[in-house]
Amino acid sequence: TVSEIFVPFEQPVIRPKRAANLPSDVPNRLTALGKFKLPFAFALVPTFDLHSGFPYSVVDVFQNYQGLPNNQRYPIYFSADWKVYRDFPIPFGIYKGHKLRLGIYSLNTTGRRNPHEVYNNIASPRFGTFTGLGKRINGIVIGLGE
Repeated sequence: TVSEIFVPFEQPVIRPKRAANLPSDVPNRLTALGKFKLPFAFALVPTFDLHSGFPYSVVDVFQNYQGLPNNQRYPIYFSADWKVYRDFPIPFGIYKGHKLRLGIYSLNTTGRRNPHEVYNNIASPRFGTFTGLGKRINGIVIGLGE
């Protein structure tokens, strides 16, 4: 059965007369980005994002809040990303006059561990452990340019 594969099915936690920060609440954030022209018509687009962690709630096995909702926070998040690309004019077809964008990119270049999940159930043996993607991701850019 599905319950044997995807255990447990969590019921939504909706409590009357409760207020809390939204899960996307970030009170302190610094974001910087830019676009720099490089030789041979290449462009470099760096992006830096530093912010306080998102909030989360601690719950018990019945999904009851333990304390105030969303009163805990993930660790501080930092990501340095970049993209290098070049636009090539398309001289034919329905896209004539547009540009083909080819390049490479890197997300979380520093490889900093930026967790996006937490074991928030107090009954879990891994309670309080942060998990999630914390590695560098590289790829290619293919698309229509400006």
